[in-house]
Amino acid sequence: MTLEKPYDLFMLIPIATRIVLNIVFSYININPFITNLLIELITLVSIVFVKYTRKISICTKNNKNNQYSLSKLNNTILDSIFELGVASCFTMITNIPPFSIISFVASFFVGNFIDIVLWSIGYSCIYIFHNLFLYVDLNSYCDSSTISTTKQIKTVVALLMLCVSNVAISLNPKKFLKKKLLKHVSRRIIDSAEGDDGDDDD
Repeated sequence: MTLEKPYDLFMLIPIATRIVLNIVFSYININPFITNLLIELITLVSIVFVKYTRKISICTKNNKNNQYSLSKLNNTILDSIFELGVASCFTMITNIPPFSIISFVASFFVGNFIDIVLWSIGYSCIYIFHNLFLYVDLNSYCDSSTISTTKQIKTVVALLMLCVSNVAISLNPKKFLKKKLLKHVSRRIIDSAEGDDGDDDD
């Protein structure tokens, strides 16, 4: 049996898709919730494509269920939903105190692309770790005829994470957090400068 790497160049396809979608929708003035929903759905399609293509390659190379067909996409779709949910949740968490400091500092380097960068990091990590877990048993990985209870639970949790993260992003709390944190930092700098001036006068 060939030892499979948990990463590949195909994992860049959903990231590239996400970047293009964010750029395109930035020029379209529609409801933020609808925008996020469309971005998530199209991104999901790209993830399913990547995982489906990868599964065919791996299972064929290891002589595991070579008759893998479109009718057996169920597990692939559920795995894709899970990865999308975790990646979107990661983006949301990094915009909530105290983790928002990560988003705040990083935004100075990547600007308006901060959400895309955070999502890409979250997706890359879950893609690699999830593949490591899936490849433990190639027989189970290549057999798409059944759906385990664990996978069903993971999918439900992922869908909940997607819903929560999209509502949070649609409300756009990040701008408020950035302004509040920036105001706080600015005030501390001003107070510190005033304190130093006072000491000099003494």
